[in-house]
Amino acid sequence: MFDAGDNRHEGEAFNPDEAARTLGLTAKQRKLADAILSGMSQTKAAIVAGYSGEHTTATASKAANSERVRSYLAWARASGAGVPDEVCSDDELLRLLSRKARNGDANTAIKAAEALVRLKRQVQTEEAAKPVDPVNLIARMANVGPPGGLGRNSRPCVG
Repeated sequence: MFDAGDNRHEGEAFNPDEAARTLGLTAKQRKLADAILSGMSQTKAAIVAGYSGEHTTATASKAANSERVRSYLAWARASGAGVPDEVCSDDELLRLLSRKARNGDANTAIKAAEALVRLKRQVQTEEAAKPVDPVNLIARMANVGPPGGLGRNSRPCVG
């Protein structure tokens, strides 16, 4: 099976079809592993993959911890597939919240929109609290004028 310490595939793009074929995953195991890679919990991934029964959590754990699925996940993660572990940037968070506000169910959309409004207010408050640099302010004021600047036949207003 694939060993996460084996760097033969490091830097290569992960090919899920090749990995599933090489490791002998069933279609259900592949669906489970792909759902886990997308960030779902084992239980939710098992339901999506078609595992069912009275003890879905136990079934999910058993399936996710099978040698084949663990090898597939290790191979995928060693190749950079799956949900990254690093902290989201501000732009990523805004995109995620915006997507949820547009495409989530009603409750999720409302919560995402509320979070976006709070973030916008926080940014505005932080911007307003920043000290004003007088040199920059004067430079910006000096650049104010009609679009394209003064034409040849224009005269500046003198008061």
